Amino acid sequence: MPVRSRSLTTFSSWGRCDVAQAKGEKLAEIDVARVMEIGQRRWDKAARIVAEELQDYIRSKSSRPNPTRRNPSEPGEYPKFVTGDFMAGVRVKYTHRGFIISSVAPHGKWLEYGTGVLFGMLPRPYVELAQAEVDWSARIAALASGEKVPKLAGLAKMQGGGRK
Repeated sequence: MPVRSRSLTTFSSWGRCDVAQAKGEKLAEIDVARVMEIGQRRWDKAARIVAEELQDYIRSKSSRPNPTRRNPSEPGEYPKFVTGDFMAGVRVKYTHRGFIISSVAPHGKWLEYGTGVLFGMLPRPYVELAQAEVDWSARIAALASGEKVPKLAGLAKMQGGGRK
C-alpha cells in the first residue's frame, strides 16, 4: 500500500514553513535569510536605543554643578558644567560598524585627550570613562534578545542644553 503524502503549509514570525508528513520528505524548511533579517532589525533597534542612552549618560555625568566656575574638573574625571556648550554638543551616532562619539563643542577633543605641552591641560576622558563604567555591548545584546534591561542608575534625560 503506497504512503499518501499530506503536506501542510504554515506561516510564523520566521516566515513560511512547509511541513510534510510522509517518509523521506523534508519535514521543515526555514527561511534563514528572513531569520537573519529579523535578527538584524532587532539588533539595529537595540543599538539605536543604547546609543541614545550612552549620549544621555555622558551628558548627565558632565552636568555636575560647578558653582565657582574655577577648576571645572580634575584630570581623569568627567568635565563639570561651565557654559553647557560641551554637554549639549555631545553626540552618539550608531552605524553598522559601531558608535561614533563626537562633540560639536570645539573643546570636546581637548577635554577627552588633553592639550598636551602647549597649554598643559590634562585629559578629562569622558568617552573612556563611560566605556569603562557600563558594558554597552551587553546592553545591546540583552535588548536585542528581548530581555528587560534596567535603567541606568542616575541617568537623567537631558533636555535642550547650551548656554543658560
